[in-house]
Amino acid sequence: MLVILSLTIRDIQFTTDTGGSSPLVGSYVSVVGKVSGIFPEFRGFFIQDGQCAWCGIFVYAGSSMPTLNLWDSVEVSGVVQEYKKTTEIVLSSITVLGSGSPINPITVSIPEIAESLEGVLVRISGKVIDHWINRYGDFMVYGGGSKITVLNSSRFSYLALLGDSIGITGPIMQDFSDYEILPRRDSDIFGYRLVKYAAYFNRPTDTTVALYLKNPGNDTLRFVVANLIGKSRYNVDIAVYSLSSQVIVDSLISAKNRGVRVRVIYESDNYNTYIQQLEMVGIPTYNDSNRVDYGLMHMKVVAIDNRDLDTTNDVVLLGSYNFTTFADTLQVNSLVAIRSHRVANEFLKEFNEMWGSNGDIPNPSNSKFGTQKTRNTINVIPEDSLTLWFPPADTALGAFTTFIRGTNSQIHFGINVFTNNEILYAFQDVHFSGKLVAGIFDYSDWNNPYSKSWDMRSWTPPPRIIPYLNGYTFHDKFAIRDREAVEFGSSNWSYNGFTRSDEVVVIAHSRILADQFFQYWYARWKEADTSEPPLPIKEIPNNFSLCDYSQVYDIMGRKAKTERKGIYFIRCGNMWKKYIRP
Repeated sequence: MLVILSLTIRDIQFTTDTGGSSPLVGSYVSVVGKVSGIFPEFRGFFIQDGQCAWCGIFVYAGSSMPTLNLWDSVEVSGVVQEYKKTTEIVLSSITVLGSGSPINPITVSIPEIAESLEGVLVRISGKVIDHWINRYGDFMVYGGGSKITVLNSSRFSYLALLGDSIGITGPIMQDFSDYEILPRRDSDIFGYRLVKYAAYFNRPTDTTVALYLKNPGNDTLRFVVANLIGKSRYNVDIAVYSLSSQVIVDSLISAKNRGVRVRVIYESDNYNTYIQQLEMVGIPTYNDSNRVDYGLMHMKVVAIDNRDLDTTNDVVLLGSYNFTTFADTLQVNSLVAIRSHRVANEFLKEFNEMWGSNGDIPNPSNSKFGTQKTRNTINVIPEDSLTLWFPPADTALGAFTTFIRGTNSQIHFGINVFTNNEILYAFQDVHFSGKLVAGIFDYSDWNNPYSKSWDMRSWTPPPRIIPYLNGYTFHDKFAIRDREAVEFGSSNWSYNGFTRSDEVVVIAHSRILADQFFQYWYARWKEADTSEPPLPIKEIPNNFSLCDYSQVYDIMGRKAKTERKGIYFIRCGNMWKKYIRP
């Protein structure tokens, strides 16, 4: 090999090659620099010899990863190579010369990131435009007309949510034609403005209808759950109907092994080998076998760090997704991440009531499920613009029907099971007041003799409702009102879902979150039906000259043959007019 001594990093990195290759590829080199980033997961580290362009480089150590501290002054020797268009030194030998002072990052805009900054420590700022790129939770930040991928790691507690405005410090790498920035620790990510919540969808969305933030969806939800568990520092509390994902089990065991307090509540009917794995390593679990009703422990919630004194890092993840591989691949599901100490604290109260204690070990003598539970949580959380309900103790049904009846122009929904009359009547009031009701039913529920789809189909005129694809389960449960608010959670629209089973229901008054759910809903409609997805009709207020008094309908949506005392509706152009016959 050709040995070249007394080189600077710039001698290795500087190039005029249009592909970015170093002129010293294949050469054996020796160079001195300060350790600017340590990445065991990539089996290497960065060194830098100044605050300038061309003066940083990645050193690949492979299985011989040395023990280093940030800003150690080192001399490394090895062969120069290009890997995915990143210039690196394949480590042959290293000598630690001593500790050194930090090198400050170069502040640049995202469009300024180029070949000259590869390996260099920089600071950028931007907005998260995709919070889940791959199974590792890498995310994308946009600013100044350009975007860059940010590599995620459980080393830092930051959970990227769509719409976050953040600053990031880290060295730059290339992945073929794309640039990436690698945060090294918690302090490398600074939130200028963090959103309260954002949604994850296991199916792709249709971002062409986005009004605010485009959420591309197509997220693998078991990895989303595992990624959140990986960011826990103090505790993980899980209440889930079914757990059969090895990825999630492994993440819980890893959390326990690093000293995190883990507690798991599950439905007693779903005891399996995955729960046994948790028990074998000493993770405490508990189920609802002591319940006195016929309900289910039907929640799907994971909360992290809500039992310590730090209230700034509490995160709750909840929705329709059971923690199973099947629910990722053959079902339609979603999860919503909520950054809120208040929400996390209310869930903690509910969890502890089922657990029977505030500690790490459950107390069966105090445990309560279903109709045994007390109404011990605060439902209205104005600072987070949401209401939070835990049926059956909480009266979520009234809150949900009020939410539906508050529709101004349009309500879109997707539901797994819909058999509740009170919810049907709320939709009926909306439909026959001339507003758009459009919904997707699970295929099995569509054909269920108890499904309220039959009632809706009998209305004249009928609302825009369809069944989802046969062969897939539409397992989600949500309603989007006026594209300004959204209801979601674990509860099906059934009798048990609101009066017996342990559930969680959230109503979030957020245009941004509602818009994300609408992108998801719109794509599901187009999968199941070739007709144009229904959007709100154009209202013609007070134009009663268009009213057709020959077509009169009663409150049940049936054409009235004779009019008796009561409430009736007639079509006036694109509107419905209600009138009362005394």
